[in-house]
Amino acid sequence: MSLVNKIYSNYSKLAPNINENSEQNFEYFDRELNQFKNLKEKKIIEIGYGNGFFLDWAKKKQLDITGYEINETFHQKAKLNHKVVLGEGVNISSEVKEKFDLIVLFDVIEHISKENLLNFFENLYKLLNDDGQILLRFPNGSSAAGLEYFNSDLTHYTFLNRRSLKMVAELNKFELIYFGNMKRVNKFKTFRGKLFGRFVYLLRNLIEYIYGNLYFGEKIPLDPNVVGILKKI
Repeated sequence: MSLVNKIYSNYSKLAPNINENSEQNFEYFDRELNQFKNLKEKKIIEIGYGNGFFLDWAKKKQLDITGYEINETFHQKAKLNHKVVLGEGVNISSEVKEKFDLIVLFDVIEHISKENLLNFFENLYKLLNDDGQILLRFPNGSSAAGLEYFNSDLTHYTFLNRRSLKMVAELNKFELIYFGNMKRVNKFKTFRGKLFGRFVYLLRNLIEYIYGNLYFGEKIPLDPNVVGILKKI
């Protein structure tokens, strides 16, 4: 058995950076999904739901959500409380017999090799209704900070940034309509901690502005993880 296959067979135990803080996760989802209007009217699928934090949040919000996962351990846990599909991850559009308005992928796209990206996005295209959208979060390929997340998991293959995501999107008839840092959640609860957190975020913004304009003539997102939104055209 190869190293990657061995890791995947034990991924529910080995997966790094799993955040068990439900309150913090829910606050993050509140902020990130606030970009979409009329969520309760949309059919949503999360691909690669892992421990099911987003499924739990969506259920609490009474959203029409389906989950898709290739890891049986995650699937067995999630199916107790959610509508989920266990698949192989190659031909998702043939395994899921519905169409959706929004596809959500948190920390998934980096697991797809460049050789398989086109096939993966072709499947996403087939899953979407007209004008459907995709929300993707992944390690920031334009940032040294993104290397920490990317290199912390041996099953990561593809390190994307805005330009490479736009390239893949256009090859598959998608339009990149948004790209930026993942929504920031202040991890500190005390007043002093919140002030410190705000100072850190202000400092990050300043560094992004200076670095981006020095080298590229525009502000460049530099947080460890970024979010892109694609629209089917």
